[in-house]
Amino acid sequence: MMNPQISARMAIGWMVLAMLGAALVNGFGRQLRPDFHAMQMVFFYNIFGLLAYGALACVRHLLGRRSWPLRFSLGQQKRRFMVRSLLETIGFTLFFLVMAIVPLPMLAALAFVTPLMVSVLAIIRLGERPHWQNYVALLLGSIGVIVIAQPGSGQFGLGVMLMLGASFCFANCGILIRKMMQTEHPAQITFVMLWLTALATLPCALYFWQEVALAHLPFLLGLGAAVALQQYAVTKAFTGAAITTVLPFSFLNLLFTSLLAAMLFDEIIQFWTLVGGGMILGAALLSYMRDGRVQKKPVQK
Repeated sequence: MMNPQISARMAIGWMVLAMLGAALVNGFGRQLRPDFHAMQMVFFYNIFGLLAYGALACVRHLLGRRSWPLRFSLGQQKRRFMVRSLLETIGFTLFFLVMAIVPLPMLAALAFVTPLMVSVLAIIRLGERPHWQNYVALLLGSIGVIVIAQPGSGQFGLGVMLMLGASFCFANCGILIRKMMQTEHPAQITFVMLWLTALATLPCALYFWQEVALAHLPFLLGLGAAVALQQYAVTKAFTGAAITTVLPFSFLNLLFTSLLAAMLFDEIIQFWTLVGGGMILGAALLSYMRDGRVQKKPVQK
């Protein structure tokens, strides 16, 4: 549902901030990943994200903004919340495993597969009618993945496969979110995801636990702040304008991540990663443009 208080220009601004948050998540994650197991990283992502998100909710309250209806109860969507938590756990575990295998720009480019998968799953699970744009988008996105992976090189095959698995998990989460938003506030959905997934990953995190040094704390706090920024800003963007308006700006995630990777980790984006990422984003945009036209078409009586 659109928020009339947010203009299209403001929504685009929020999307830019969301992509900055996503890039910072990649940057802080890459900095921390060598010292911690992937399961411990998933726990850190959620627990520090939860702390930052809670702090953001308190700031909104102190500023006199309308308070978010946050509660620890799972409400009417208990089963979907639990399934989403499982999918988030698997998806982010794969995500942080990939982070140790492929360069950050490639990681950001492959992340564009997720919205494309959401569109495909909407046809399968939500009964949405496919159109030729959906088939073209699927073909274009698949070619984009092949362009990025460069199968002949044999360099990043495992990382690409794991990232596709993570994207599949996140895409299923997207379908669940669509259903949960019928009864739940977006802030509540994010809040439950963070605390429930933190709780779910705690046993495995403790099993693989590596000591946290004081030097890690700024990066962990930065990771939490980036998670909160990304979650909050993307919600504001998608409730302020049509998906087809803000989705093209998700390419900034690749730009911001590439800049961070070059400045901090000496990882330079490859030409074919840029081309393949553009193809995948174009495929996702084509599919969502079709979705937008279907939603705006008046119902014939």
